[in-house]
Amino acid sequence: MQHKIMIPLLAVLSLVVISGGQVVGHASIRAPAVIIQNNTGSLTTIDLTITKGNGTVSVNGPLEVANSTLQSAVTAAQYASAFLNLDYKDYNFNYTIIGAGENVSGPSGGEAMTLLAVSALSNKKLLNDFTVTGTISGNGSVGLIGGVYDKASAAKSNGMAFILVPAAGSDQFEALLYQLVQDTFGIPLIQVANTSQAYGYAFGTVPTAGKQTNTSLYVNYYVNQLPEAQIQCSNQCNTSDFNMLTNYTFDFANSSIATLAASSSSRNIASQLSSILAQDKVIAAKGYLYAGADQAFLGYLDSFFFNSNYANESTGLSALMSIQQYCDSLAPPQLTEQNYEFVLAGELRQSWAEYYANSSIATYNSSVETTDDVLQIMKDFAAPANAWCNAASEMYSIAKPKGGANVTWQSALAVVATNRISRAQPFATANPVYYVSARQAYSQQNYPLAILDADYAFALSNSSLISGNFTTGQLLNFSNQLAHNATFGVWATQFSNEAEFYIIEARLAQNQSTVRSYAESAFSAAYLAATLAPDMEIIYQNLTPGSSPAQPGAGHLLTQQSNTTQSQESTNATVSVLVQQTHEIFIIAVVMLVVNIVLFFMIVYLLLPTTKFSRNQLRNSKSRNRRNG
Repeated sequence: MQHKIMIPLLAVLSLVVISGGQVVGHASIRAPAVIIQNNTGSLTTIDLTITKGNGTVSVNGPLEVANSTLQSAVTAAQYASAFLNLDYKDYNFNYTIIGAGENVSGPSGGEAMTLLAVSALSNKKLLNDFTVTGTISGNGSVGLIGGVYDKASAAKSNGMAFILVPAAGSDQFEALLYQLVQDTFGIPLIQVANTSQAYGYAFGTVPTAGKQTNTSLYVNYYVNQLPEAQIQCSNQCNTSDFNMLTNYTFDFANSSIATLAASSSSRNIASQLSSILAQDKVIAAKGYLYAGADQAFLGYLDSFFFNSNYANESTGLSALMSIQQYCDSLAPPQLTEQNYEFVLAGELRQSWAEYYANSSIATYNSSVETTDDVLQIMKDFAAPANAWCNAASEMYSIAKPKGGANVTWQSALAVVATNRISRAQPFATANPVYYVSARQAYSQQNYPLAILDADYAFALSNSSLISGNFTTGQLLNFSNQLAHNATFGVWATQFSNEAEFYIIEARLAQNQSTVRSYAESAFSAAYLAATLAPDMEIIYQNLTPGSSPAQPGAGHLLTQQSNTTQSQESTNATVSVLVQQTHEIFIIAVVMLVVNIVLFFMIVYLLLPTTKFSRNQLRNSKSRNRRNG
């Protein structure tokens, strides 16, 4: 023990002898790190000795120190000096990292080094029961880092009272992660945006009580002022079946929330999600079935994430593989004239789930370095994949007993599918799940599924792209026109009703950012409805008596584009033959042309007095594109 106490003192004395400089100050801080080899956290000690000098900054201790760590030390020394109205060039800063292993890399110790420099320069003592993580910039702002889960685990096991972490700001995942970590380990995570904020907590001048992370998930819609849904389905309306699916979604989400509520540390989040689900049910009860179900779907993603609080690299991969196997086991029922909408809807979700599971498994080992990475995969990939597969299973269960004559599709739909895939191609990277699924469905000659997947790829991306060209008022008016003219089939109608829901909420909201966000959500839903409705009618008109061909399992989805050129050549050859086959193709082409012309002139009309707005960032884009429908 005596040797350990003497090490920092000997280091200081040796530095004085070597440099010949006068010691200005010395300070120590506990700083968390992540051992990448086994995804575990550790708590290191960083010592700093400052002497009179010429602005030299050094980092010692490990055998190898990465440039990113050294640059963080330089920035820390420079900013801390400026923070105290001093010139860093009058001093030398010697950081010594103890207990970090052979190699140290990354900038996450930047704020710790900054507080150390402030302490040593001012001869003010830091608290000894906290730790801090975050990058430091030249203006003193604290930047986001990785490994929060593992670092908090180390801090808790080493008796720290609280952790200073970078402010999550608009980063939705980081806000959820902080809450999960705080709840799991029972250690407060206090968010700081800059060194000025961190200073008060680190030196004990600002009390920490009540400053811990408190993530709010609840969005207060004006459900009491919400009228009954007005948009009615015009053809192929299976509203009672959709109501069954909506209730299933509620039960599915509620089951996950109940599991979360069983853990005492997660009851606050579970209570919020329960309140959100109750609101979702009110929305659905007023006829906005998809709007309510979609919100419940997003709530399920959050509950799945918080239920994954003890996930690690091994269990995360096992969860993905279990979801993949479950999805592979699903088989759609025979297509009939009564059930085709729900069979195709189930196939859509099964294909999306398989894409998510396959792509995340394929890159898992290379993308996971910390437990934070595992949790992000659980949130962004495993949760929606699991929800989609369960939704697909329920849709197949609804479709199977409906009866009706067996049907298949006419080969003329291949031309429509080729057109839709071509239209979606510019958005292949923006929404790869839909585009890749469309190409896969086409390769399996499941042309209706290819059409619908391509419609999702096109509509969700293009609506986001062009909405910035509209004022908020124009967005709402255009959304209203599109929604009221997109009522063929239950799915398009429900998307139209979702658009109506957001139009009403936008007109009731007081905050202009919220109004804009709701207007964009309305436009996204209406644009999707307007894209799907005419294609559902084309699919319906091209169903013919017979048994639909057996489709390979969705687990065989392509996750890479290495065969894109070959597939495109095959597609072009197929189209070349089909174009010459039947008169039906000409009829379909005319219908498609008329629909596109109508949509074109509607857009041109509303674009004439356009004012360009920046995209509002309040609504998380991944959540909007990861639709239940």
